[in-house]
Amino acid sequence: MNMSVTVTDGVTEYSIDQAEGIQQLLDEFGMADGPVNSSPMPNSDLLHSDSTVLDEGDAAWCKAVLGKLHYYVRTCRWDIAAAFSFHSQYHRQPTVGLKLALLYLGGYLRGTTDFRLSGIRPESTDVIHYFTDSNFYGLPRAQTGVMILLNGVPVHWRSNRQPVSADSPACAEIYALKEGVKDGRLFNWVAEEMGMSVSWPFVVQVDNKQAISFQQDTCINSKIRGSIDMRMEWVEELRDLKIVKTIHVSGEDNLADILTKCLKGPKHSSMVEKTVDFQKSEILGGHVYLSICQ
Repeated sequence: MNMSVTVTDGVTEYSIDQAEGIQQLLDEFGMADGPVNSSPMPNSDLLHSDSTVLDEGDAAWCKAVLGKLHYYVRTCRWDIAAAFSFHSQYHRQPTVGLKLALLYLGGYLRGTTDFRLSGIRPESTDVIHYFTDSNFYGLPRAQTGVMILLNGVPVHWRSNRQPVSADSPACAEIYALKEGVKDGRLFNWVAEEMGMSVSWPFVVQVDNKQAISFQQDTCINSKIRGSIDMRMEWVEELRDLKIVKTIHVSGEDNLADILTKCLKGPKHSSMVEKTVDFQKSEILGGHVYLSICQ
């Protein structure tokens, strides 16, 4: 991981990139050549294209690629987190489709080796934003996406398959919100230990009004009755207005959307650009904190 500090007009900017490591990964696994792709995973077609189980050598290749990608996804490359999660669900028994999907992902990495996170500390109080999202199609179980930004910089993200099958989009969104609240609480506790000013209750932005209704307990005759045990402790915590509140944001403006879905090139690029636009308009008046160098 490369870290750099630049000073422009008295403003200090910090940035992190993994360009060298990503290039080494591409070289090591024979993915350094070929076309550049505009999305890490535009759909699930390649992944599901051939269920033939790989031989021992190719299976080991897939597992090694996934093992190394895990580090980059956890530390900097949130833009490939969803694709990595979908691919990892075939880790135990790699298929021909998985190898093809990983090679396609390599094509995206070739064009984005200089992807980096960068930002400056604001003069005013730190600002934290929280987003959650889910999907309810395409794979056996719904996907949870959580994005937390500190002063406009993604600092925590998750994209993972939900452990139980949801029987409706609302249930999938509620479960994702529950995971986002858990992650948000932990993030806030750590921030407080570091001496940062944290506001309670924190506000989670979601694009599903049923999840908001559930959190605020405003729908007596909810259609999800019988799907979720209301006696569970996490339900009580989710509805504790001293801990969390929810607000609605359109699906197009939900920054966690990129963590739950396969997005084609233009849509994927649009979601990345929305993160940049969000930072510019909502945080520090025009500073750009995230950049992708093609």
